[in-house]
Amino acid sequence: TVSLRDVNRCIKLLNWFHEILQKRGMTYKEALRRSMVLSLMTCYHSRLSNKRAGFINETFRYFKATARGEISFAGLDSSIVEKYIHEEEMFWIENVNCGPTIAANKPLRENLFLMIVCILNRIPIFVVGKPGSSKSLAIELITTNFQGEGSTNAFIRNFPAINVFSHQCSPLSTAQGIEKIFEFAIKAQSISSNMCAVVLLDEVGLAEQSPHLPLKVLHKL
Repeated sequence: TVSLRDVNRCIKLLNWFHEILQKRGMTYKEALRRSMVLSLMTCYHSRLSNKRAGFINETFRYFKATARGEISFAGLDSSIVEKYIHEEEMFWIENVNCGPTIAANKPLRENLFLMIVCILNRIPIFVVGKPGSSKSLAIELITTNFQGEGSTNAFIRNFPAINVFSHQCSPLSTAQGIEKIFEFAIKAQSISSNMCAVVLLDEVGLAEQSPHLPLKVLHKL
């Protein structure tokens, strides 16, 4: 079973990817095929650690047997899916100015791609990883490069500026502190229509240790 929220997110992302891929010169049918793959991989595949290949094989085995209409999954296997994901990750990192000293390794590419997609579609995202796995670097590159019409990259200018409101969580975090940072972000968003306000809860796992139970406030925000 899956949550209907997941289904809704998947449909939303399918439409978004389809529009973006066509703007990049892809045909309608090829964009539709890739959009289906990328939306499923974003919603489900990215959550898995050591079971990604099995998810791909089972998912597209079913699709090959049931697909009808304009979209065909003939010849689609794990290597093609991984190719689609890699090409999409490379597209975004190549359009972001990383500088000469930053290596475009797999953790950075994946974090950057998933953060951009979720932020632009206003989908909450948890980024989990060990220290040094490019989590903070990815969000720094996004805020530096996504400057709306002031962006240096022509393709990135098609998207709103991304403004991050950061809150450092700790075992002493309170609901009031978290709620306040959301209020700041909402106020900033209401002022500018060409800006995407993002709340970043850094080290959110530490807030779970707080006796004040601050994360419960997220249900109403």
